[in-house]
Amino acid sequence: MIFLAAGPSFSGKTHLIREWMLPTLLTDPHKITTTLPARFRGALIDDPSSPNAPAGQYMVGGRYRDVAAWRATPKTERKRVSCFDQAQPDALHELALALANTLLVYDEIDAVFPPGRALTPLESEVVQRGRHYGVAVVGTCRRLHNVHRDLRANIQGAWIGNLSEPDDRRYASKLAGVDERILATLAPKEFVEYIRATGAVSIVRIREGGDVDRADPADRLRELERGQ
Repeated sequence: MIFLAAGPSFSGKTHLIREWMLPTLLTDPHKITTTLPARFRGALIDDPSSPNAPAGQYMVGGRYRDVAAWRATPKTERKRVSCFDQAQPDALHELALALANTLLVYDEIDAVFPPGRALTPLESEVVQRGRHYGVAVVGTCRRLHNVHRDLRANIQGAWIGNLSEPDDRRYASKLAGVDERILATLAPKEFVEYIRATGAVSIVRIREGGDVDRADPADRLRELERGQ
């Protein structure tokens, strides 16, 4: 199960996941789609520190150097949401599969699953068979075509911002079944939401505090056509 937020820098991808998607998946996953487990055990977040974000971007739950440090922590002290500063991807994949019913979160997921190479056995298990374990991968990217095609083929939900590359806009338009012109109108923190299981498509805007405004893409298209 793959859930992907795509858009250029400063489009609000991380904000979307941190403020709305992650809290929703942890409290009531069926608000997004009933193909998800009724409840997730927790979330494992690849969240390295940086000069601009010394405590990472998520700043929730427990923070660990790597999976070894997480395993060394007594079970009673582990948080439901665990952020990792220097975890190896396959170590996170192995942990998620062992825990089951777990969210695996990657910012800039294309750095972990780039195109043009074979997936490792653990990557393949997560991407192609993760649903059998109740494991869902949540990630962000700037360009859809920079993400491994096996990951894109298993997308269950996509949140698409104002993509800058024409090839990505065409791919996103076909994936979500929306007019390509709509994507060019999206403001920061505004996305086309596509849920594969139901075919539902809407325009969502994430407000501070995690509230969501929704609009019909058909209404946006009519506005565009009236303005021509």
